[in-house]
Amino acid sequence: MTAPLNTRKPVVKLKVLDFRTFPIWEFAIDEEGENGQDETWVRPVQRSVIPLGAYSLLVAADFTMSSGRRLTGCMSVSTADGKVEISPGAVLGRVGYKTLPTVSRALAVRRHYDWSILERDALSKAIGLRENGIFPLSYRLRVLVRGEERIRKGALR
Repeated sequence: MTAPLNTRKPVVKLKVLDFRTFPIWEFAIDEEGENGQDETWVRPVQRSVIPLGAYSLLVAADFTMSSGRRLTGCMSVSTADGKVEISPGAVLGRVGYKTLPTVSRALAVRRHYDWSILERDALSKAIGLRENGIFPLSYRLRVLVRGEERIRKGALR
């Protein structure tokens, strides 16, 4: 069943089908407190292009692991202040909702970012591969940023 435009749900409840129906989602912070919603709740955006001047949109993305295996999920995209910033989001599907680490394991160990190491370990366990079979993890957004002619892509280390 596809999500209607009036869907509201906690971000960790997002599914692959949600991003097929609506490739862009936003945090519903202006609705915080309504019907038990908090700052983690999201809603779909009825657009097929990433708008300018936006903060922390969740944008559908396709991932390719270093092993060649493909995953589906989202990246966080901000277009405020005249620049595009893309940050790790999450992978979805059979693995559930697994957040992606924002830094490499080496940097996480050096800086004692235990939360990042835990994210990496949870992702590895859910996928059933060691980190070197996952990272570098290439991503490709599914929609354009307004005014651009090429889909954004990159890699997470």
